[in-house]
Amino acid sequence: MDRRSSIPTGTRRAKMRVPVPHGMSESDASATELLEHFAQSFPENQDAGGLQMLVNSVQDSSPKKNLTLCRLLSSERLEQLQRQTELAGSEFFRGLAHMARVEHCCDVVQVQMVQLWFEIDSFVSDLLNFNLSCKSEAVPYVASISDKWRLVDLFLEYKGLVTQHIDSYNHFVNVKMKKIVKAASNNIVRSESDKNWFLQYENIRVGRPSKTEDMIVQETNPHMCRLRDLTYAAPILVDVVYWKGDRKVRKRDLEIGMLPVMLRSNLCALSNAKTDEDVIALGECPMDPGGYFIVKGVERVLMMQEQSLTNRIVVEYDSKKLLQAFVTSSSDDTKSRTVVVANPLTRKKGLYMKNSAFSDLIPISIVMKAMGVQSDMEIIQMVGIQRKYLDTLMISLQECHEKNVFSQKAALDYLSTKIKVKPGQERRQKQDPMDLIHRQVLSHIECPNNNLGPKIRYFGLMIRRVINAMYDGRLVDDRDYYGNKRLELSGQLIEVLFEDQFKFMNMELQKQADLLLSKWHQSSAARVKDMSSYPDILESWQDRSKLTRAMANAISTGNWNIKRFRIDRAGVSQVLSRFSYMSCVGSMMRVKSQFEKSRKVAGPRALQPSQWGMICPADTPEGEQCGLVKHLDAQAMSGEELHHIGNYLAPRKHFDDPLATQSSLGIDRVFLNGSLLGIHRRPKRFMASLQQLRRRGLIGEFVSIYEDEGWHAIFVASDGGRLCRPLIIVADCKSRFIPEKHVPLMLKAKADGGMKFDDFLKQGVLEWVDVNEENNLFIALQPDEITPETTHLEIEPFTLLGVVSGLIPYPNHNQSPRNTYECAMGKQAMGCIAMNQFTRSDTLLLGLVYPEKPLCTSKTLNLVNFHQLGAGQNASVAVMSYSGYDIEDAIIMNRAALDRGFGRCFVMRRQGVLASAFLRGFFCQVQMTTHGNGTTDLLAPPQPAGKNAKLSSLDEDGMVRPSEKVEDGFLLANKISPVETKALQDLSTVDIKYKATPVHYKNPVSSYIDRVLLTTDAEGMKVYKIITRQTRRPEVGDKFASRHGQKGVIGLIVPEQDLPFSETGWRPDLIMNPHGFPSRMTVGKMLELIGSKAAVLEGMFANGSAFGGTPAHEIYRTLISHGFAPTGKEYLTSGITGEPIESYIFCGPIYYQKLKHMVVDKMHARARGPRMLLTRQPTEGRAKEGGLRLGEMERDCLVAYGASNLLLERLMLSSDVCNPNVCRKCGLFCRPDWCKLCSSAEWVTSIRLPYACKLLFQEMQAMNAPWILLFEPFSCLLFKE
Repeated sequence: MDRRSSIPTGTRRAKMRVPVPHGMSESDASATELLEHFAQSFPENQDAGGLQMLVNSVQDSSPKKNLTLCRLLSSERLEQLQRQTELAGSEFFRGLAHMARVEHCCDVVQVQMVQLWFEIDSFVSDLLNFNLSCKSEAVPYVASISDKWRLVDLFLEYKGLVTQHIDSYNHFVNVKMKKIVKAASNNIVRSESDKNWFLQYENIRVGRPSKTEDMIVQETNPHMCRLRDLTYAAPILVDVVYWKGDRKVRKRDLEIGMLPVMLRSNLCALSNAKTDEDVIALGECPMDPGGYFIVKGVERVLMMQEQSLTNRIVVEYDSKKLLQAFVTSSSDDTKSRTVVVANPLTRKKGLYMKNSAFSDLIPISIVMKAMGVQSDMEIIQMVGIQRKYLDTLMISLQECHEKNVFSQKAALDYLSTKIKVKPGQERRQKQDPMDLIHRQVLSHIECPNNNLGPKIRYFGLMIRRVINAMYDGRLVDDRDYYGNKRLELSGQLIEVLFEDQFKFMNMELQKQADLLLSKWHQSSAARVKDMSSYPDILESWQDRSKLTRAMANAISTGNWNIKRFRIDRAGVSQVLSRFSYMSCVGSMMRVKSQFEKSRKVAGPRALQPSQWGMICPADTPEGEQCGLVKHLDAQAMSGEELHHIGNYLAPRKHFDDPLATQSSLGIDRVFLNGSLLGIHRRPKRFMASLQQLRRRGLIGEFVSIYEDEGWHAIFVASDGGRLCRPLIIVADCKSRFIPEKHVPLMLKAKADGGMKFDDFLKQGVLEWVDVNEENNLFIALQPDEITPETTHLEIEPFTLLGVVSGLIPYPNHNQSPRNTYECAMGKQAMGCIAMNQFTRSDTLLLGLVYPEKPLCTSKTLNLVNFHQLGAGQNASVAVMSYSGYDIEDAIIMNRAALDRGFGRCFVMRRQGVLASAFLRGFFCQVQMTTHGNGTTDLLAPPQPAGKNAKLSSLDEDGMVRPSEKVEDGFLLANKISPVETKALQDLSTVDIKYKATPVHYKNPVSSYIDRVLLTTDAEGMKVYKIITRQTRRPEVGDKFASRHGQKGVIGLIVPEQDLPFSETGWRPDLIMNPHGFPSRMTVGKMLELIGSKAAVLEGMFANGSAFGGTPAHEIYRTLISHGFAPTGKEYLTSGITGEPIESYIFCGPIYYQKLKHMVVDKMHARARGPRMLLTRQPTEGRAKEGGLRLGEMERDCLVAYGASNLLLERLMLSSDVCNPNVCRKCGLFCRPDWCKLCSSAEWVTSIRLPYACKLLFQEMQAMNAPWILLFEPFSCLLFKE
């Protein structure tokens, strides 16, 4: 137990406390109730702890109390207790019975009874110690099905917390980048000036992270980049072949730019670190998850983007409430959208195709004839021959006849009249409609040898689905269903950015080649064919940093503005939150929706049933982003994109050629990633065969196979971005996870024959399941819920929640909003952010001086190593009303606990320098700027301090000394800058004049200089980093919170002697108002208190995991065995009056978090201070020493009270009062001694009004709309004129 806690660590022998019966003393009631409870609770004496409780209680009682106990109990009752317990030492109860028969005893008899009592007491204690030691023999551990939770530990060891980001980035570097370079449109660059010249890319790869300084290539690591404000990037190297005059030239490892490197990826220096010691040697924290970038010294993470489904048919209602089927086609070359919808402008509701390549809606029959369908009967067969299909298709076929379209040529001619023409391109030749059908309409469908048959069948399916949905509303898709979503990960975001910049680079290279080659062909060397002067394009290619700058700027700003792919997003990247370790992990699991946060629509924000096990139901922000920003669950991850498409559908004999899209009973269509493969006559057998192939590892582990009974189709999906989670396979009512076999193997190392997570996948014990496949499964939550229909078993129910939600003990006992509040506050809790926190230079570093592990932990926290990077302290809490300073969730603190270090924290901040040197901050970064004329800022040695204390902290070089205490106004750096920075001059002959530009410490609270760093940035400029440190102890107004969303500020700090205390001297660290429980319904907090109380008595940690923590009855049993009441209540005495508190107090340890909101950072007041230059009103904000605003509502209150003088003082006299001169005759502003308009000084007077009002009048006057101030009696004259 920590030395600052007030809870004892050993076994405490205390009496149970119960309400005192009428007419009985408190001591009598406690002893009586104890024996009565013992007889009722342990009739067969099966629990030695209950017997120990009896003896402990009796031993703890005074002889006088024990004598009273014997008088109250009858001898018959004692003999009954003796028979029930079958205690060998029957003299014990005979002695009690004898004492109970004595009604009136003299003092001598009482003394004899006390002596007898001690003899019996000693005998029973020896006997109980013997019995308890016999029962405490070691029992070998037996594995059970409950040990399946260890699979979660193996999963995190196998995949990690942020593997979705890292795997996606590695896939881009290893696969996607090479595909982009090998694409036909990117692989070869040609010139229009010389048909022979070309440049072809043969290979591309990425080197190790490095930086070139002074012509020396130096490898970098993340810690170096943080300290020196560098970008952690690696060179992109290509092998090229290009033409030079009369020969081909091949160049290897040509650098074309720098690619930002994701930490813990294959490119990162940390990937070579095999052990924690290797990671520490590189200056990193072994617990750091990685998955983020470092750009200009700032850690930034790319949020997962939630995207709609592509290459799939989706049926839904449009904005005009018309049913439509659309497909968003996405291929390597083009991206398009094809829609089948009814035309709202026509009376007859036929179906039409809408595509961005055409300016108008096209009847579906004309589209199908343009694709090559010969007759109307073929069109009907492609959709369906039932009556409902005929009724809808006849309208479209009739329209086709009305437009005289009977052949493919006529259909193509009709389409050519509907092709959309861009403004300014009217004179250009129109595009070929057949080419548009190939490229724009359903562009993801491959048409080998220009055979449009696959597109015709797919288009017929779209028509069929719209018609079916018209007759059955259940077939309309839900766009918020998570099976219709895909996650765009870091690798895909970087891929789009890289492809755009690579195309732009090739375009720039082509322009340069055209320019240089055209000049060469016009020269005399070209006429004589002198190839020695033929330009080398690559050697003259100077600026190769555009790709580097574009990628670094996109990640540092978060703006993905790519016009080529019609992408315009903001906020894609965010600064990695380092308030606490959990906030860092939570940032990596964040998912952002593309829905506009300003729209107040409930659908996209609602918690969907399809998010079960994939998205955390509690971890979402409050406010306008509620439900739009989500977080992944502990075991959810995005499925990888597989590249052996079609290979696992080898037995083609099971597939029939899909001549028609209709299917009969027992025949299902088969789709692969949205494309129609064919129809299968035995769909159940086909699905079972594919599942067996997946479980044996013969096809990809993330391939999903599911059946949609409404559409009579089987969907096979292997595309990336699908959320998947692992489940235990159940066969024949038995789980394939066998504890007796698998648990011992899980505890062994791989080298010793143990099993890891991938081994369970390969052996068919586990399998990955995505959202769509879950619809075909029967999943049991617990092993005892398995039925003959069950197909899978959950690994552990607590994986339903995310990582940050794992902070909460017993979250299933809390009201739902409280868990959501805690997910937000848990990221603001101070603690230990990383093991290298004191060598970092973060913008803001908040930490606890004495962080602790929670007594009531959970399996999630243990799996994410929260016990090594804690963010809180175990506080001894008494739930009672104490004074009036604890209303509205305020808490009362024990001053002695604060003296012992409870809640003590340190604060380190960083703030940008030169421009920010005048702002408040605890961190200054002094940059020695090199100006345009070659002059540089310098550090000057300080003048002798003398009586000037502000210079006393400077060292000989003009920089502040480490460990110095600095006050407000102290100099941190005695910097001087040149007076002339623009004019170019010879620095060797001109005497440069300097001016003082010192950097001051500006904060009313003093600090200590923690350390001073001297380094150089990316441009080679010297940078001094001065880090100051403040150590703060809690004060009134600081914010604390438990792990159940119950936050409160300190209302009062009380001396320890005034707090209530128990009979053992225990006093609480803080007191909480009991009114915080009823309306909040946080039962989990009560369970945490009694669970932590039992844990500290047992010397163990309580398990507060969701849906499976330590049961309440076990906690009660533990408390009773140690002599505590199972309710958690105790008898306390008032520290002020010394009298017993009338009610028993619920008290015990609760893990409390100190949040980042501290009163010293927010407290602000001022009398006089700076004003704004334009309006002369006080500045706004604490950082600028601004005034306190009296807003509109406060003004309305003062108006309602009629406090006119107070209004005048606050709104004018204390703000921007001024006394301008006005002419009473013309009503305009004038000089103090003359009115130019009236040519007189007779009517000039001085008035008092706000300066902002005077400024408004003058601005209106400048726009020839003057405001005239009217004075009596001249107002009448003015109106007459």
